[in-house]
Amino acid sequence: LEAEWEERIAQLEDFKKVHSHCSVSSKWPENPALARWVNSLRNKLGRDAISPERVEQLTEMGFSWDRPAEVWEESFRALLAYKEAHGDCNVPLRWDPNKKLGSWVQTQRQRKRAEALDGDRIRRLEEAGFVWDTRTVEWEKNYRNLEAYREEKGNCLVPAQTELGRWIDSQRRELAKGRMSQERAARLGRLGLELRARPRFAAKWEEGFALLLKYLKENGDCDVPQKHPNYPTLGAWVSNQRTKHRKNKHKDD
Repeated sequence: LEAEWEERIAQLEDFKKVHSHCSVSSKWPENPALARWVNSLRNKLGRDAISPERVEQLTEMGFSWDRPAEVWEESFRALLAYKEAHGDCNVPLRWDPNKKLGSWVQTQRQRKRAEALDGDRIRRLEEAGFVWDTRTVEWEKNYRNLEAYREEKGNCLVPAQTELGRWIDSQRRELAKGRMSQERAARLGRLGLELRARPRFAAKWEEGFALLLKYLKENGDCDVPQKHPNYPTLGAWVSNQRTKHRKNKHKDD
């Protein structure tokens, strides 16, 4: 028994050198025997079936006797790995590679709202970049999408019927009702987004103008055919602008 103990202790020390902790998962495939041994230790402690000397030896190694706390640490490490791979801590609720992690993230938010989450855990999560308000997560996602659109198109004239266009309209409503923070308004402004509410015809005109600029860049002129295969509506829009110009219906810019 003593030989087996020393063998497992040596294996656990090797594990800690690699992973920086003693939390061997019960399903660790590289050494199932070590995993079973580690997970049996807490049961032995509860039954007083392990000597105080061995308890002290494991404790000095950094072994956690509190299984719920150890489960939290395992999930926290998984969250850090997710952030390393994805750049944020916004794990989807049903993330296929680790469905339990999404549920764990949601639980942390719920416990925080209920004031049932330990202060040290709150601090560690926040230092990792954890976002408590999922509405903030959604806002940041749409903001990144708008950044990508501007990078590709050179403007923020997103078609109103798209998901991103509807989000932009919602931001204009938020500003009009005085519910948008100065920080968010400034960030959107730096992208070049016009936040003042606009009549639908004005938004449509800007969409058409943006298409015309794209056509000009590709073709070197603004002579759009009526039925261009890549711009099926632009020819009619250009024709409409000429008609309005002739009738002096354009406003001076």
